[in-house]
Amino acid sequence: MVSFCRPDFYKNMSFNPKYIELSKMSDSQVSEVLKECKVGLTVIEARKVEEMIGRGPTETELIMFGIQGSEHCSYRSSRDHLKKLPTKGGFVMVGVGEDSGIVELTQDKKGRKYGVVLAHESHNHPSQIVPYDG
Repeated sequence: MVSFCRPDFYKNMSFNPKYIELSKMSDSQVSEVLKECKVGLTVIEARKVEEMIGRGPTETELIMFGIQGSEHCSYRSSRDHLKKLPTKGGFVMVGVGEDSGIVELTQDKKGRKYGVVLAHESHNHPSQIVPYDG
C-alpha cells in the first residue's frame, strides 16, 4: 500500500494533489490511511466526505474534515449530554445558547444577584480564526 502521509509524498507534485480514492479501498485499507494520516474520522465518515465532494479527497481535505468534525469543534460525543443540562429554572439567570450560561449563586440584601458564568470553550477552535475574540 502507498504511504500517503510520508513527508516526501508531495515532494515532486508540482501542485497536482494526490486524490485518495477511498471508494477503491476496503474498509480496513481506509482505516489504515486514516490512522496513518492521523485523521479523526471513521471509515463511514471518510466515505461520506468522498461522496459529498464527488471524488477521492486529498490528505489535506481529509484532515480538514477531521478537524471540523472533532469534539473540540462539534462536540461529537458530548452534544447529547450537554442537551440534558437545564437551561431554565430558579437559579438559571441566563440559559446556555449562543453564549455562556449564568447560574445564580446568591442575592444580597438589596436584591442584586450574583452568579457564576459557566462556559464551554467553543469560539477559539482550530477551524476558525477570529481576530477580536480572546
